[in-house]
Amino acid sequence: MKIIGGSFGPSGKAQLRNGKLEVMGLKNAKYGPDEVESVNVRQEVNRRFGVIGAIFGGLILAFLFGLFMGPFGWLVGFGLAIAGSFYSDKRFIADLEMTDGASLTLQPDRKAARQLVYLKDNGSS
Repeated sequence: MKIIGGSFGPSGKAQLRNGKLEVMGLKNAKYGPDEVESVNVRQEVNRRFGVIGAIFGGLILAFLFGLFMGPFGWLVGFGLAIAGSFYSDKRFIADLEMTDGASLTLQPDRKAARQLVYLKDNGSS
């Protein structure tokens, strides 16, 4: 898991090993289930626009649609390429608070996010 903020700096990594959370950032630490005070996992959706895909797709689709529909086909082709160039990607963000006052913000995958919640709720990973 990638560290993206908190008491351990803006970068580094963390992993769950043998029922403990090992943190390797500006400082290193290990936390057992009883040392994790809270875990909050959320999913974020980042919406993006692919400029290069819009340009190349627009040229290709505009040409193809233009062959069959004339000048109006160019407009339709560019419109479809631009509409198809919007995409989104999803990521999980986990905010952890430890009993010693340290905080940690991680970017886990789906499995690691579940394991973090399980670590807090059930006392093991």
